[in-house]
Amino acid sequence: MSILDWMIVAGFVLLLCGMSWWLSRVSKSVADFMAAGRCAGRFVLSMANDMGGFAAIFVVATFEQFYVSGYPGAWWSIMTMPIGAVVMFTGWIQYRFRETRALTMPGFFSERYSPRLRVFAGILAFIAGVMNYGIFPGVTANLIVNFCGLPQTIDVAGWAMPTMLPVMMIILSIAMFVLLSGGLVSVMVTDFLQGLLVLFGTLAIVAFLIYAIGWNTLFEGASAAPAGESKINPFDQSNVRSFDVWFFMILMVNRLYSFMAFPTRQGYDAAALSPEESRFSRMLGDWMFSVRMFILMLLPIGAWVVMHHVNFEALAASAQAAISQIPDEQTQKQMTVPLILAELFPVGLMGLFVAMMVGAAVSTDNTFVHSWGSIFVHDVVEPIRKKGLSEKAKLITLRAATLGVAVFALVWSYFFPIGEYIFMYFQITSSIYVAGAGALVIGGLYWSRGTTAGAWSALTVGLTLSFTGIVLRLVWPYVEGLQNLGYETFPINGVWVFFIAMLTSASTYVVVSLLTCRQPHDMDKMLHRGTHADPYSHVPRKIFNFSSLTWGSRWTIYSYLGFMGGCVAIFVVGMVLAQFVTLADGFWIGFWKIFVAAILIMAAVMAIIFLIGGIGDIRRLYRVLGQAAAEREPPDSPAESADSSVARNP
Repeated sequence: MSILDWMIVAGFVLLLCGMSWWLSRVSKSVADFMAAGRCAGRFVLSMANDMGGFAAIFVVATFEQFYVSGYPGAWWSIMTMPIGAVVMFTGWIQYRFRETRALTMPGFFSERYSPRLRVFAGILAFIAGVMNYGIFPGVTANLIVNFCGLPQTIDVAGWAMPTMLPVMMIILSIAMFVLLSGGLVSVMVTDFLQGLLVLFGTLAIVAFLIYAIGWNTLFEGASAAPAGESKINPFDQSNVRSFDVWFFMILMVNRLYSFMAFPTRQGYDAAALSPEESRFSRMLGDWMFSVRMFILMLLPIGAWVVMHHVNFEALAASAQAAISQIPDEQTQKQMTVPLILAELFPVGLMGLFVAMMVGAAVSTDNTFVHSWGSIFVHDVVEPIRKKGLSEKAKLITLRAATLGVAVFALVWSYFFPIGEYIFMYFQITSSIYVAGAGALVIGGLYWSRGTTAGAWSALTVGLTLSFTGIVLRLVWPYVEGLQNLGYETFPINGVWVFFIAMLTSASTYVVVSLLTCRQPHDMDKMLHRGTHADPYSHVPRKIFNFSSLTWGSRWTIYSYLGFMGGCVAIFVVGMVLAQFVTLADGFWIGFWKIFVAAILIMAAVMAIIFLIGGIGDIRRLYRVLGQAAAEREPPDSPAESADSSVARNP
């Protein structure tokens, strides 16, 4: 890292902090802190929501995945893409949940099952959430330390302090400053800025990667993998175990089963200016996620080509020497791609990549800390107290809870060893809550015979199986009796633990509900239909009323459907062809060239559209919140009071 690189990183951090301070002047209430005053537009909301889950750890996890799977990982990812469109256009869960008029999913559990279950579900969601998030700061710090070539330890009064510890503190401090300055307002706007940096930055880095490696080499070099481990042909991966077709099929089921069950970004669900803006933000976010994943995959694939192509032997040897300096084997796997890129990138791009990773880390840190802190206060503390908190007390409690989550993540990252691929860890920790909660959500909204006993049983079974899987994965290498079974580690990975826990929990919910149901639940009353309808009961059945949409909204829908439909059509045709003819590597090399070129063009166009639309959304957000903050300020004199009263009530 040169001085110029560090200046790029410092300048971006100062921009985030300055923007947060500027926005703190218009974020004054609990509604602003938790839901950004409910006036967010689709471009800011979709980019911020997307960046809320796009952490530096997600980049590392994606590097791990595509370094192993290559281009076929993108092929099987296409299989999961229609789920977003199905959810969007059928109103899956969203529609019925709106009809219940519940504000949060645990609040729905309180009405559908019991208030005690709400507290239990809130506690489980909080535990699963902070465990899931707990490794984020550590992986990010390891990425920064190794990519920048910082020493592994720093001497502090004779103590060899791991360098990752102060790096974690610095990044978490930036995230907490952004969050505590203006709540979700600051989080959302700065996440949008970080999203733009990541999008434009990734395009710039990929452009350099193509220049440095060569367009043809980027694809043809990937064909050097041995049989059964192809980085080109998705039907020649019999020896690829972790990220095979079953991994993606389980993820596809997971997206439907756990939709809206794991509330990592519940603040964004409430922040939309209108229901239409919320739906379009989900659509744009889903589209952006897919496009960015496809261009991001080029970095680990390019790194693999560098390590295995004859043209880069010297560079590969240098990268391998740096990787071998890391003592922990799992950390070596996580840092393989970043260290290869560090050998490849010139001055300027090094700083840009680090700024992108710091931005991605901060965006997810403040989003997740905000989400889990808010859930703890709203769905655990307040129901237990049974007395509402004043607005001032609630703001103080929210800030204290978010700070507590950040401190936990710092400690957990420092002491907890992650012994598997990051995506596997995500699945097994989230299943502590999601394995059972998915059944509660789907069964509670769509099945009248779901009972409280069934709900308690599903959550308990999901917790027990998931926690058992976590413990076994931790202790297996150290218990001689388990080693004698013939496996060095627990033979079931995280995604399969989730799948088993999900099937068992859902089955338990159904069986126990059938055994304990004395009278079907009044679904019409819950959904405010039939005899329980009132003047506010009507929720439009159409997910989109095309006659009332603007041309921009219609263009968004048609483009989104065209992109998703085109990808699905390609996948279906490819699967059919593969059943009758053998598609050679030459065919797949040509296909991936066309596919990647189309994705890069689409990403460039979307970046410009999001830049223009997002600036308009931020200006409107600041104006509306500023007006609301001014109206809440007490007047300085009776005359001002009278004048302002007239102004507010013409």
